[in-house]
Amino acid sequence: MAKKNFPTKYTEPLKVIADILQTKLGLKAGRVMLYNQKYNIPKDDKIFIMVGEEDNDVYAASTNTMDTPNGNGYEERNDVLVRATAVIDVLSAGPEARERKHEVIMALNSIYSQQMQELNSLRIANLPVGFVNTSDLEASQMLNRFTIKFNILYRKSNKNSVDYYDKFKTEVVGNK
Repeated sequence: MAKKNFPTKYTEPLKVIADILQTKLGLKAGRVMLYNQKYNIPKDDKIFIMVGEEDNDVYAASTNTMDTPNGNGYEERNDVLVRATAVIDVLSAGPEARERKHEVIMALNSIYSQQMQELNSLRIANLPVGFVNTSDLEASQMLNRFTIKFNILYRKSNKNSVDYYDKFKTEVVGNK
């Protein structure tokens, strides 16, 4: 995620969260990663972050129809509303993860975060639902690791043009 002076629209909630964290924590490219992607743990002792998703619950789905903006057709919009748990791991071989872990909460509650949430039809809870020290031995060194979980709500939509009812060819069959 590159630093920007203006918010960017993403197609995936985890990318929005990654952008917010990279921007607000002032991290260089490659320090915020999406979970389950090929990456190498940085060799230095600086902070790095992994963003993942634990579970999803669809709590609403709908289909709406409307005239197209130019009035020449008809379109349907399908929406799905989802509640998910975002899992953010803050890690470092040195003390930086331990010292900066609270900055994640501050970043997700910032004005920049609010702008990104509005732009991307996303809502991140103000407070985490979990904040656990998950430090462990990693290879030959102790890794400071803190797992922070947030509930997020988001909407996925798509629009398709559909034929209006007067475009179908029909034949009325009945008694004469």
